[in-house]
Amino acid sequence: MNGQWQFTFDDADEGQRKQWYREHDWSEHIEVSFAYQSQLSGISDTTGHAVVWYQRTVTSQAESGETVLLHFGAVDYGADIWLDGQFIGHHQGGHTSFSFDITNQVSDSAEHTLTVRVWDPIHDEEVTRGKQSWTGRSEGIWYTNTTGIWQTVWLEYVPQTYLENVQYFPDISAGTITIKGTIKHFVPGTQVQAVITFKDDPVTETIVPPEIDSFTFTADVFAKKIFRSGFHNDGRLWTPEHPHLFAIRFTTKTPNGGSRIFGVGKYFHSKSTRPFLITKKGI
Repeated sequence: MNGQWQFTFDDADEGQRKQWYREHDWSEHIEVSFAYQSQLSGISDTTGHAVVWYQRTVTSQAESGETVLLHFGAVDYGADIWLDGQFIGHHQGGHTSFSFDITNQVSDSAEHTLTVRVWDPIHDEEVTRGKQSWTGRSEGIWYTNTTGIWQTVWLEYVPQTYLENVQYFPDISAGTITIKGTIKHFVPGTQVQAVITFKDDPVTETIVPPEIDSFTFTADVFAKKIFRSGFHNDGRLWTPEHPHLFAIRFTTKTPNGGSRIFGVGKYFHSKSTRPFLITKKGI
């Protein structure tokens, strides 16, 4: 859902009291996912504004039985979300992704109104900010502030039963990866298939039949071949010089015969289903 959104500043912080998420005369537009301070946003205003608002229309294309997830890559700093004037949820943390299940709110194919209020306490020095200036000015090693939606926003359609969370725990000494996951709307009889590859070559395939809504399994990623673990051209450990990645693909299979590839990515994240990396430090 990147692209043009309606946008406005709220320097008086009156938008919630006046219920802008229900009705408001939007004065400007912004190009998401660029902060209003950047030129590519179409606004290019480096003045500090602690509260800003966004709005756009959303049309769900979910098929029957699918779950609709609304994802935000990152919003700096605090975000309140409404859909058709109904409060969906809040998130705080300018560098972390978050999502909401909006299936019940977009059960038809009609257009819906998505509104986002962002609160960015520029002058609060206790707020995690990286190298953003707390004075509102770029000086020394401190950069211009980044306020608002600054990462991709998108809708994801997943089956009713899907992987909600996956974590990876490499063990370099053993040459293994332990994977823990949770299943949303777990149905008895569900199976999880995990296929791990390295440079498109198969490494291992595991099928897990969880008895509850979580699972754990360990996979051998070196296949007991020592030269795959050391400082060799065909080694599989990650280093700055050879940033090798293992790819993993999950498929959930429910008792009714349905299956769905859950996700494929490019790098490790401790709480996603993206492929993992193994380093010599075990990170």
